[in-house]
Amino acid sequence: KPGLGAYIVTQAGQRDTRERPYQVEKVKHEARTHSFQKMYVIRDRETGEEMASVKTSKEADAVVKELITNEHKSFDIYVEAKIKEKNSLYARGNYTPSKGAQPYKLMAFGYVSVED
Repeated sequence: KPGLGAYIVTQAGQRDTRERPYQVEKVKHEARTHSFQKMYVIRDRETGEEMASVKTSKEADAVVKELITNEHKSFDIYVEAKIKEKNSLYARGNYTPSKGAQPYKLMAFGYVSVED
C-alpha cells in the first residue's frame, strides 16, 4: 500500500576501528587439561558409521567377527584417542571493540494510506 515514512537518527554510529578486535585468554586448570584413552573404533566401510567402540584389540577383533557374521558387510577398525574427561576447554576468545565504537540509534515512523 502506498504511504509515507521517515526516520530520524538520534545517535550516529561509530565504526570499530581496532585492527585486532579480539582477545584470547588461556584457561588454567588445576589438573591435566586433557586425559585421553586409546580406543578401537569399528566403522562400516561403505557408510563410515561408527558401529562400536572398545578398549582392546582383542575385543575389537571379536566385535568385528560378530558384526561380519550377523550383517554380511565389511568393517574397518580405527585406533583413536578419545577424551576421558570433559575438561577440554583450552581457551576463550572475546570480542573487544574499540572504546568509541557504538551502534547507531534511530526512530522510524510512517503513515499508511487506507483505501476502502
